[in-house]
Amino acid sequence: MGERLDARCRGPVAAACVAASGPVRTDFADGVAHGLPAAISLAAEDSEAGGTLVSTLGSQIFRPYYTEDVTGVSLGGAIKNAIGLVAGCD
Repeated sequence: MGERLDARCRGPVAAACVAASGPVRTDFADGVAHGLPAAISLAAEDSEAGGTLVSTLGSQIFRPYYTEDVTGVSLGGAIKNAIGLVAGCD
């Protein structure tokens, strides 16, 4: 999947191509808005872009973790979502 993004993202937009994966909860954004702690995984091959996103998005209650493993975060997120749907998580 990362290879497909790389093919579509060129020039200054390339740094914006990041894979993200977080909890399987429909109330995730609502929880963050109400101050509940949360974490996500952010993946980008460009470590400078990844570091910028972590420092920009991160706070005491919202913690993004950076990795260069775009394929792992993409596949892990997709598999996690499928398992969540089958298990009945909202």
